[in-house]
Amino acid sequence: MTDRNNCVNPRKTRSNRSFVQNRRAVSEVVSSLILVAAVIAAGLAVTGYATSMSTNYQSQYGQSIGSDTNKVKQSLSIEYVSYNAPNLCIYLVNSGRISANITSISVGSQSSTFTMYLMQNGQTTQPLPSHTLNIGQEGRIDSSFTGLIHNGLYTAKIATKEGSIFECNFVA
Repeated sequence: MTDRNNCVNPRKTRSNRSFVQNRRAVSEVVSSLILVAAVIAAGLAVTGYATSMSTNYQSQYGQSIGSDTNKVKQSLSIEYVSYNAPNLCIYLVNSGRISANITSISVGSQSSTFTMYLMQNGQTTQPLPSHTLNIGQEGRIDSSFTGLIHNGLYTAKIATKEGSIFECNFVA
């Protein structure tokens, strides 16, 4: 009995030898391993691409939300508008929670270049070449518009770098 338990089954040994010696069986195992490795590699590539794209979308979304938040935080209070053909003068205060960088001024379909000044105690103190009013600062915008009809009602639009548009009505 002891000899029988210590003996190797000749049928199992032959089947293992024939499996190893059979090139076709080895070829199927290797091809299966290669296929599994290719599927795993493709899965990792797709996962990497999806992660990269989601990071980009998240960054763009964050920038968009930040820009919209800045628009909400911006507030320009227009105190007075004076028009003496062709000169338009707008007095305003940055009453928002962030600085306002003014990029353009228009009346109707006309746009115009403008000069901006810092005001203190109702007096013009210095030009603002950056066109930026800090929080709480008062300013004056001087611009020129031709072709406005006397006693006509017009709307001046002031645009900021963040995309906010502030409007005020005046009579020419």
